[in-house]
Amino acid sequence: MNERRFWILLFVLLLTSQRIEQISGQPGVGHRFLTSYAQESSDDNTTTTTIRPSCQHGTNEEDTNDQNTSTRRKQQEPTSQLKTTPAAAAAATEHSSSSSSDANVPNSEFFGIFKKLGTSWHTILQMFRSIVNNAGGKTMHKDVYVRDLKEGKEWLLQQEEYNWEELLQPHMTLYHDLERTFEDVLDSFLKWAASDEAKDGSCKLEGGVNGKESKINVSKALRRLEQYATWMSEMENDLEELTATSIKDTFSTLQMKMSIDDCQRLVWWLDLGAIDWELFDELQPKDIARVFVWISHYMLLNPNAQDQGLVLINSLNQIGFWPFMTMLPVDLGMQLDEFVISVIPIKTKFVVLMQRPPWAKFAYQMLKPFMKSNMRRRVVVIEEGL
Repeated sequence: MNERRFWILLFVLLLTSQRIEQISGQPGVGHRFLTSYAQESSDDNTTTTTIRPSCQHGTNEEDTNDQNTSTRRKQQEPTSQLKTTPAAAAAATEHSSSSSSDANVPNSEFFGIFKKLGTSWHTILQMFRSIVNNAGGKTMHKDVYVRDLKEGKEWLLQQEEYNWEELLQPHMTLYHDLERTFEDVLDSFLKWAASDEAKDGSCKLEGGVNGKESKINVSKALRRLEQYATWMSEMENDLEELTATSIKDTFSTLQMKMSIDDCQRLVWWLDLGAIDWELFDELQPKDIARVFVWISHYMLLNPNAQDQGLVLINSLNQIGFWPFMTMLPVDLGMQLDEFVISVIPIKTKFVVLMQRPPWAKFAYQMLKPFMKSNMRRRVVVIEEGL
């Protein structure tokens, strides 16, 4: 049986399992098999490599008590008749838990938590597939190509149905804060549409850097730009007067860092172990969303990210499933994932995932079949680090 048929069979088993759960309240055979497979796969792939980069910020200390439990998150947790094991309950009340206390999360409780959040694994899976399938954009048979940025910008501005200066006017404060104009924004989409895989071997690091096509697919740039304008319009009320000064305190709490690597790629560091959780619990979802939108614009207007690509380093710090899922409302979290992965015109060259808790290993094994092969190749997992 080839790999594709194998994953199709697993997916059918999962859907059947979910139906069995709905009827009987007990995990189905497909669910049990997937759970067993994911646990074995994560065990087989575990490494003991420790990475301590020179630009390390913060520490990742294991915390098995309740002192960092979010009061706000407790209030958000809905009442449910779902029976939970002690291990799952512990995972739902700790920001950071040991592997042993979280070891039983990849079972029916994994799916049960989605019910508590008012959604389902199937819904999340569909949204994830839509997001990742559009990450690189699409090339159509009748797409229009031009020779350079100047021609590309002229072509975009000549599209009568779009007045880009007017459409992007509500976000001028953000652009000016980053010392850019709306035309710089157009350029970033054109550069993205001209990027491909570099073949000259100029970068020896994992993931490589962006290459450049001889022509620019302006139709592809336009489709991405339409998505961007629509997304920003829908979030407009939450993004008023978005500047570095306005997000300073929230940004400081999240402890996100940026650096440039030896291949001149922009590196985005996300370390849950560095977050001050007491301060985090005082933040509003809107404040967190504003930080991610500002950071996303910093990246899409950054020459290193545009020309060479982006590297993401993400340490989950063994966080429990419930606190992770309630860092933001589910819908808002998926909106931000969509924006970062499949709306902004930046190509991610390499992703490093560190200190994954058992539920994250399970979830990754479930999502992996729906990721394109080039995306899977760019993800490296290190179980200890930062």
